[in-house]
Amino acid sequence: MHRADVLDDHQLADRVSRDLSQLGFDHQVREYDGRFEIWVCDESMLARTRQLIEALRQDREYPPSPFPKEPRDRNEVAAPRRRQARILRGFQFAPLTLSLVALGVLVYVLSFTPYQEGIFSNLLISNQASNRHLPEISQGQLWRLVTPIFLHFHILHILFNMLWLYQLGTLIEHKESTHLLLFQVASIAVGSNLAQWWISGPGFGGMSGVVYGLFGYLWIRSRYDPWSGYYVHSGVV
Repeated sequence: MHRADVLDDHQLADRVSRDLSQLGFDHQVREYDGRFEIWVCDESMLARTRQLIEALRQDREYPPSPFPKEPRDRNEVAAPRRRQARILRGFQFAPLTLSLVALGVLVYVLSFTPYQEGIFSNLLISNQASNRHLPEISQGQLWRLVTPIFLHFHILHILFNMLWLYQLGTLIEHKESTHLLLFQVASIAVGSNLAQWWISGPGFGGMSGVVYGLFGYLWIRSRYDPWSGYYVHSGVV
């Protein structure tokens, strides 16, 4: 998918969607924070889509569509529902983000049960504080490079991390893809865990490194790629 524009007017977004449908352009209108993003499937459609949006944006009275209206038939009755389906509102299911949050909460809850010792011994990057060579990973326990992100030590620690993960992860997963978010989380987790281990040893945990990495990605995209649709207020940075 390729983003053509971002609109502030629901009526204009609906008009654009209707005209793109009449042109046969496969597209979506996605709503985020009261703004409507116009996405088209084919990059070759971008120029014409933007021309159409600009023409309609200049027309404040929204006169009849410049494209011929399709004959009315029984299928047209379902058109409002199809347009509503294209305008994605409110909560959206983000499978990877929700899975990460659920796993983090599950591990936190289990850490207060008799399984606590097993959880920490299997999820920490290493069980040997004095060894600088990560023997468990050398023996093939590669999951330890990632799993410390699911360990949290008090309620505020997990609460804030999971809230930020949900906000940032959902945004990236919706605007881009689940695969990209998975790559980002895994690579940031490995890098931040190794850095933390090298600085302070293996007794650490938490999603903070991943959260800061995702936030940094959004800030860079918002600053240097205005068409990305991301926006991070300077006061937050």
